[in-house]
Amino acid sequence: MASAFTPREGIAAQYARRVRPRLSAELVFGDALPASGAARGPCPLHGGRGPNFDVDRRALSWRCYSRCSSGGDELDFLAARAGLVRPGARLEGDAYREAVRLAAGLAGVALEGVGPAAPPARLPPPARRPEPSSPPPAAAIPVQAIALWAASQPADGTPAGAYVRRRGVWPEPLPLPPRLRWLPREAVSDATALELPAPGAGAVGYAYGAAQIGAWQLEALTADGRRLGPERWRRAVGKRQGLAFRVRSPWEHEPWQDAIAVAEGELTALAAAVVLPVGEARAVGGASGLRGEAGLQAADPGEGRAVILSPDGDRAGRDAARELAARLEAAGRRVRADDWQRTDGRDLADELAEAVAAADELAREARP
Repeated sequence: MASAFTPREGIAAQYARRVRPRLSAELVFGDALPASGAARGPCPLHGGRGPNFDVDRRALSWRCYSRCSSGGDELDFLAARAGLVRPGARLEGDAYREAVRLAAGLAGVALEGVGPAAPPARLPPPARRPEPSSPPPAAAIPVQAIALWAASQPADGTPAGAYVRRRGVWPEPLPLPPRLRWLPREAVSDATALELPAPGAGAVGYAYGAAQIGAWQLEALTADGRRLGPERWRRAVGKRQGLAFRVRSPWEHEPWQDAIAVAEGELTALAAAVVLPVGEARAVGGASGLRGEAGLQAADPGEGRAVILSPDGDRAGRDAARELAARLEAAGRRVRADDWQRTDGRDLADELAEAVAAADELAREARP
């Protein structure tokens, strides 16, 4: 069923001109797209198991031939998956505006009159007979995570960029990674209802996810890019389990350019992308993020790629890294540890920052 564009024309016009041309089937449908070579796949809206969900990649339209017995365009899908309306229901009013906001977030576009807002109340699931053997439905679209992305700014030239540069984990001439963001104070409160303590001017944001942003790690900073003293303000938004903060290396390496580094924290991932011979580094959100199936899901590089593990220098990090290494090797992946020595309680970011500071001091002493 096509969407009924009943709200004011200004939003619809902005959407048609600025957002829809930037959308793709991969952005909109994500893991709900039928597998490569398959005409149909399971419907994510009702947790279907059979090949009952069809997507037209060019038109961004969809149809469920099973329990939903309905279809529509990309906005209908985003609204139904976010729990704004039932599949097949008329899309209008606040639900329409929220669907447009979700689409704009996926496209990385900020629209006038459709700014970040509190997440909508979610509809209860439809009544249905239990199916013991049915897999759980695909996760709903992470509304808060997308709202944060839409409200965020690239880190270069912001307090977030100043903070990372000051820590010495990313060289000054190089542009900062796109998943590293700055979120002004108002953007954090509008999108999440979290209030930053004074004197926090905003937060550095690390966006977790692959094709779609699924979660964030936030840390409050002052206007000059400093943490709020010993009482650090850090909050996770969304579920990071099984996701990673991904950083592309600014260099090209042989023969490990297709390898990835896996670290616990975000600053360590940034440091690993700079100093290790990898094409990408990933942070998994602490030692717990390295463990179990979720750790394997976040860290597995796929066929033909190798992994360099860069855990923190404490017992928890080393034990979790050994567990992950065993899982990766069992899956047929090549695994090794990084070559950096670290003392107890320190990570690669600490060691790199110390090395950079020592080099700077030597350079100052060598000047005439």
